Amino acid sequence: MTGFYWGTYRVGTKDGKVVALRDFEQDINPSPIGRRTRAMIFVKALVRRAVMDWEGVDDVDGNAIVPNPDTIDALLDIWPIFEAFQLVYVSKGLLLEQEKNVSAPSPNGVSVGATPIAQPARKPAKTARRGKTSR
Repeated sequence: MTGFYWGTYRVGTKDGKVVALRDFEQDINPSPIGRRTRAMIFVKALVRRAVMDWEGVDDVDGNAIVPNPDTIDALLDIWPIFEAFQLVYVSKGLLLEQEKNVSAPSPNGVSVGATPIAQPARKPAKTARRGKTSR
């Protein structure tokens, strides 16, 4: 757990890097800065997995910078670049994930996970007549 001017959070780390940030459960008014920080952690994690190579990312001497977790994090610490990744790539992926083709959850192709929307019948339907009908 850590406390800052803008709130108190539970922090998860791995290899010296922040990988999770949760609002402190007893904080009755958590700051929105925590949500922004969680977005930064999430976007950095996605970009580290997605970026295999890049062009036009150079150091001050004009030498190409090789993408790796540290250089990706450093690039995303530049706010306009972070915001561009979030808006152009991450948000579109999240919208597609959320939409899910407007289908009910059906992991195995049947409606096992679907939420029922029809009201149950009040009583069972009558059995159809047997034999000749008027038609």
